[in-house]
Amino acid sequence: MTLLPVVQRELSEAARRKGTYRTRVLAVAAALALGAWIYAEQSRWQLPARRGGSLFQGIAGLMFGFSLLSGVYFTSDCLSKEKRDGTLGLLFLTDLKGYDVGLGKLLATSLNAIYGLIATFPILAIPLLVGGITWADFARMTLVLANTLFVSLAIGIAVSTVSRNERNAAVATFLLLLFLAGGLPLMGQLHSEIAGTRSVPNAYLLPSPGFGFSVSLTYGFSRLSNLFWRSPLTTHLIGWTFLFVSCLLLPRIWQDRPRPANGSNGMFSSSDSATVAL
Repeated sequence: MTLLPVVQRELSEAARRKGTYRTRVLAVAAALALGAWIYAEQSRWQLPARRGGSLFQGIAGLMFGFSLLSGVYFTSDCLSKEKRDGTLGLLFLTDLKGYDVGLGKLLATSLNAIYGLIATFPILAIPLLVGGITWADFARMTLVLANTLFVSLAIGIAVSTVSRNERNAAVATFLLLLFLAGGLPLMGQLHSEIAGTRSVPNAYLLPSPGFGFSVSLTYGFSRLSNLFWRSPLTTHLIGWTFLFVSCLLLPRIWQDRPRPANGSNGMFSSSDSATVAL
């Protein structure tokens, strides 16, 4: 028996789509255009020794935004669409398990995001030639970006598992990612001001992908290097938790029936329908 058959089928199908290749080209073109613009602007006023670090931060910021919001665009509607179409239950008429369907849909819908991020890694390495950053800076940033992408996609598919409406799923995914990336650190800052302490509690910082991104930058790593590895590990576990919950719920929610599409918006009960039929 093939291990994870849905994953294998979905990957084979996604690899044949033309959009898979277009995404990589567009991602590289966007990163190159942004990098060229940043470098041209910096050449007017910044010292050559600092241009590499600023260019690195600008490209990394674009890639971080792409990684963080990928779950909203790629996975937030992958399972809710199946429920609206009534095709999700067909997969569970076989011997497939929840993790087969969950991982298959995750990889199929996020393949473009994964390829797009990997394609931009060589662009992120260009500042190494300019100077101002090291290979350690580059390696830390690629780790943070890949981990942020995984967390975003996992949250998107978890929200899609319990949603049916496309817009609601996208909004819920965006708000949840926004809360993790920025809301938690702001709450920690507020907590420290109320408590009268200078440092923000780690419980507010470690689950935030934004905190890991800021620490991995060259200007922040020296001060908070002891927290760097703990932050990506915490967010990675959060991503696996959302993915586990999605795979656990899938076999239980596929039997949900859509609302009646008779123009009544579900206002009539079954007894009312029987009365009308009589």
